[in-house]
Amino acid sequence: MGNYKIEALWDCSYCGTNGILGRHQVCPNCGHGRDQDVKFYLPEIIDESAAVDESKTHISKGPDWMCSYCDNYNSSDANFCVSCGASKEESEKNYFQIQRERGK
Repeated sequence: MGNYKIEALWDCSYCGTNGILGRHQVCPNCGHGRDQDVKFYLPEIIDESAAVDESKTHISKGPDWMCSYCDNYNSSDANFCVSCGASKEESEKNYFQIQRERGK
């Protein structure tokens, strides 16, 4: 077995689709964007279907950051917002800071 990490999941509040892989910013079922207050969770049963092979998949090295201009979440490795192109340096908060402020 290779070098694996477990990928967190999230649920779509719009259509109810469950278990969406954390790397996806939109629901693959309805296309609705991931909510700002989304709760990530680990799969209940951890097996090879939940594992991500690092040699075949990009794993970001830190928390997502939120664009201060369009409120889109972006991978920690992205230097510019994938939605509007704003610079990461111009944004101030990452996913965990936002959740702390909301008391979650």
